[in-house]
Amino acid sequence: MTAQAGSRTYDFDANVAGPVLGIPPLSVPTFDAPELTPLRKPLAGATVGLLVTWRLLPGPEAAGAAQ
Repeated sequence: MTAQAGSRTYDFDANVAGPVLGIPPLSVPTFDAPELTPLRKPLAGATVGLLVTWRLLPGPEAAGAAQ
């Protein structure tokens, strides 16, 4: 598995998978093209819903307050 950054290529398999993790080279899966649902409205009148969730983790000051 390689990742390209500009003209340079990083070889994860040669640099990390084998020497560090001790695992065989990773195989990259291939997927069929997704089946898209036809639009029921013109694109200009379409809306998109977005759901975002988050959780605020307590900081170090909260750990002292809990004691």
